[in-house]
Amino acid sequence: MAGNLKGNATLQDLNEMKYLDCVIKESMRIYPPVLFFGRNVEKEYNMNGKTIPAHTSLLIFVIAMNYNEAIYPDPYRFDPQRFDADQRMTTQNPFEYVPFGGGQRNCIGQKFAMLEVKTVISKIVRNFQILAPEDGLESKDGYISTLYGPQRARAPKPDKYVPTLLHAITLRAESGLHLRLRERK
Repeated sequence: MAGNLKGNATLQDLNEMKYLDCVIKESMRIYPPVLFFGRNVEKEYNMNGKTIPAHTSLLIFVIAMNYNEAIYPDPYRFDPQRFDADQRMTTQNPFEYVPFGGGQRNCIGQKFAMLEVKTVISKIVRNFQILAPEDGLESKDGYISTLYGPQRARAPKPDKYVPTLLHAITLRAESGLHLRLRERK
């Protein structure tokens, strides 16, 4: 944006916002917009020693993949660098990150959706500081306070600002997202 923080971002500006891309992708890894999707297996597959017969319907549980330590080490840590193209492993399977589905039936609007999200977030960040709902609630170690699976049983009681997640077809915060904005000068 070359110092023009108050102007509107152009398509070129948005395409150059690589770190914002990483932040959005890491956010969608932690809170995937779609929790699961279905696929029909057209031919027989062997997966982890198990045979999946042809014409089997599968349900892909995206959020479980996103918190799998074999795919994402330290999965409860917010780490946008996971998605830095310069640091990603070339051996990584492209189907390990599927916030918009994958394969031939992925979301046709994903590029538009990403541009839309980047436009809105970049406009907010260029004009406001985003703050925790109260002073002192900022993450000091980069870990999120929403836990899934076995970690949930060991988690301390969350404060009133941790979003209550509603798991329906899409994931949403039933209790809203609490934050403060301070205008940039």
